[in-house]
Amino acid sequence: MNEFIRQAACSLGLDACRITVPEISTSDVRRFHDWLSSGYAGEMSYMNRNVFLRTHPETLAEGIKSVVCVAMRYASLPLKNSSRYVLSRYAYGKDYHEVLKEKLYQLLSLIKERDPEVSGRVCVDSVPVPEHALAGNAGLGWIGKNSLLIVPGMGSYVFLGELFLTLELNPDKPVTPRCGSCTRCMEACPVGAIVAPYTLDARKCLAYRTIEYRGDFAPEDSLHNRVFGCDLCQEVCPWNQKNHIPVHEEFQPSEELAAMSDEDWESLTETRFKECFAASAVMRAGYKGLVRNIKKIGEDSGSSRE
Repeated sequence: MNEFIRQAACSLGLDACRITVPEISTSDVRRFHDWLSSGYAGEMSYMNRNVFLRTHPETLAEGIKSVVCVAMRYASLPLKNSSRYVLSRYAYGKDYHEVLKEKLYQLLSLIKERDPEVSGRVCVDSVPVPEHALAGNAGLGWIGKNSLLIVPGMGSYVFLGELFLTLELNPDKPVTPRCGSCTRCMEACPVGAIVAPYTLDARKCLAYRTIEYRGDFAPEDSLHNRVFGCDLCQEVCPWNQKNHIPVHEEFQPSEELAAMSDEDWESLTETRFKECFAASAVMRAGYKGLVRNIKKIGEDSGSSRE
C-alpha cells in the first residue's frame, strides 16, 4: 500500500510523499512549549489553543494510525519587475490551501477505492497539527535553522499537507539534517528574527509583521520593502540555489501581478485588491493590512501614498 500511495500522490501532481506515524518526539513537544512560553507567537493567540492536539497528533481522530506527508513546490525565483514592493513567492499564484486540499481529497478517494474500510482526515494548515515535525519524522526533509522544512532536491520553497489515515502503514525513515555549520539564513534576516538555530521569534519576523500583526508600525520599524511575507532567509539557503524547477501552473504569477509597478501598488483600491488577490494567500492580510504595509514602505522610501 505504501508504494501505491506514493505513485498515486505523484500522479496527482504532488512532488514528494512520505509516511510516518501520528506522533512526535518528546523533544519536539518540549521545544513547542518553550517557544510558546517565550512569547514568540506574538499576537497569534490561536497558537495557544489546542496545544494538546498540536503536540499529540494521534488524538486528531479515533483510529488514526498513519500520516501521509506530502510536499508541492512553488516559485523559487522572484518576479521580474522593477517594483520596490516585494511579495513573498508563496503568494504568487492560487491559495495553496485549496490546491493541496483538493489533491489530498483525491488521494484519499484513490486509497478508499483500494480499501473501502479506510477513513481519513485532510490537513493543510486548517487543523492544528505539527506538520513540520511530522514531515521531518516521515523523512520528507529536515528542519532548517530558520525553522522551515528543507526537502532534498527541492529546497524549502514547498507547501506541506497531511492525510491522516485509519490504516497501518510502514513508516519511512527520517533523513539526516544537512545544514551543518551553515548560518546564512540567520545572518540574512535583517530584523534578527532567528534568535537561535531552529528558533524563530515571530514578533520580529517580517512575514509575521506583514501578515499576522494587526497593529501600527513605529517610525523606526522597517519592512525592508516586504509588502506581504518574506523570503530573505530562504533566498540565501544553499539548498535553494540550484532548485529552480518549473513551477506548477497553479502557483504561477498572473500577468497582472508580474507587471505591477510601484504606482500600481500605491494606487491599489479595494476593488482592484479583490480582483488581483481573490484566490491568493494575500487575502490573509486583508486590504487594510496590505495598504498599511504599502504605506509604510512608501514612508521609508519617501514616497508614501496619501
